[in-house]
Amino acid sequence: MKKKLLCLGMTLCVLFGLFAGCAEPAKEEPSSDATPTQEVQTTSSPEQDKTNKAPGILAPDQIDESRYGGDLVVSNAMFASTCFPCETSDRKLWDMIAPAIEALGQLDEEGNMYPFLAESFEEDTENNTFTIKLREGIKFHDGSELNADVLMWNLEKYDENGISVNICYADSWEKVDEYTVKVYFEEYSNTWMETFCNLRIASQYAYDTYGEEYVQTTAVGTGPFIMEEYVQGHSIKYVRNENYWQTGLPYLDSVTIMLMSDLNTQLTAIMTGDIHVLTTSDGIASQQLQANSTVKCISDNSPLLGQLWLAFIDSYSEDKPTYDVNVRRAMMYAIDRDDMAVALSGGLGVGIDQYALEGSYAYLEPEELYSTYDYNPEKARELLAEAGYPNGFEMEILSRNFTDTLAVGIQSYLKAVGITATVNSVDSSKFTEYSANDPKGAVDFALAGASQNSFNNYNGWTQYISSSKSRYMGVLRDYDELDDLWQTAIGAKGIDNVKKGMQAINYFINENVHILPCYASYTQAWTVDNLYDSGICQADAFQRTYQLAYFAD
Repeated sequence: MKKKLLCLGMTLCVLFGLFAGCAEPAKEEPSSDATPTQEVQTTSSPEQDKTNKAPGILAPDQIDESRYGGDLVVSNAMFASTCFPCETSDRKLWDMIAPAIEALGQLDEEGNMYPFLAESFEEDTENNTFTIKLREGIKFHDGSELNADVLMWNLEKYDENGISVNICYADSWEKVDEYTVKVYFEEYSNTWMETFCNLRIASQYAYDTYGEEYVQTTAVGTGPFIMEEYVQGHSIKYVRNENYWQTGLPYLDSVTIMLMSDLNTQLTAIMTGDIHVLTTSDGIASQQLQANSTVKCISDNSPLLGQLWLAFIDSYSEDKPTYDVNVRRAMMYAIDRDDMAVALSGGLGVGIDQYALEGSYAYLEPEELYSTYDYNPEKARELLAEAGYPNGFEMEILSRNFTDTLAVGIQSYLKAVGITATVNSVDSSKFTEYSANDPKGAVDFALAGASQNSFNNYNGWTQYISSSKSRYMGVLRDYDELDDLWQTAIGAKGIDNVKKGMQAINYFINENVHILPCYASYTQAWTVDNLYDSGICQADAFQRTYQLAYFAD
């Protein structure tokens, strides 16, 4: 299904969990030292639709009193190392703190972005500013108020902690009035809307009163649930926030997030009712769940739920066969990606011939691509011969345990056209070392996964594209043309121009086999049959609407 979108992408990293307690009531409201760095004339925000279209917001007359009660238990495969969103760009954290710490905006299932903690957003593309007007009357769990000073303090903390990507590399910000902040940028970027919609806002008062270590282990936000207990390596329990800013919500009494890294343990737990939600991209697990009448799948194949499995070929080293684009194209023709997707994903995956999923801005219809590279071993052998390798060549595939099966499949297909590949399976630390040290020429062919997480994938693409950044493991060639295309796309104004820019990048990648896409799998959320409106894995992989979730008899 194609989506309408107003959102772009952010990067990922993987972190781990700590021990936490719970917040105490506040005695006074916080203050902020944040100051504007530019004097500018402010402008008023446009009139906003007051019909509460944002996902997760209900008008008072929409509250259903029959839905109250219940204790929701959700499984989570990994916890982040902190509860404080201003010090990490790790989206895995969002799963962990979702009941307590909310974002400025929300995404609906059609891909539209709406203000949430914010009342409105205003882009000024001529003056390179983005204005955020907050809803009035919202308070944190500790009793302090969400206002312009607190928002500016959060922006400052993101910047101080070296993750200014989370605020779109903003230059400065100023307080327009008690609930409005204007953010300034050096140049326009069409990533502003998604970035600030996704921005999680934490309590300044908790930080100032109890210290940095406290907020690292205690999620203090404006959310529908308050952290009651955090048992490191085991679980986090949140209880109902009786003073939530949406009167009448949440419906549930509590939300508990259980750390369960083992899929079989999760499957047993949901089938016995010990947990109520399980997310997985494992096809075999989904087949087992389909056979159980007590659970249901609430997700579809949105690109925001997609995981792309990719190969990075050394197009940088002139002394390697893969420097020749026809060799890289031969590899595309040599691999039956559709059959491999079915075999490796238990039926959940689809073969892909481009670095984009259907429904995303960058996606191109088959007739719009340079080539769909349909499985054609004869064509692969012809291209190898034209490139001067009629008898093939030898190479190495760098892999990790979770891509080893994919590596063996690719190895088999390449062997059939004369390319002899050995699989070098390394642990994650060694794999990261290759990437961090950028050892040019040391890697022939590396396998990795990439979450699409957004309908565009700007920050995810930069490491593969721009010569000003680290090219993935030092294996990808610098293309001035591709750098120019990327700059054009990120500065494009208007959805149609953004799409054209992203599609131009995608076409270039497909034409030059800059990256070899293999297949995509999709994350699914499975819930017990009587749970509704949790929002898990529906709009995207990380957004939740726990305030609306309820059990029905």
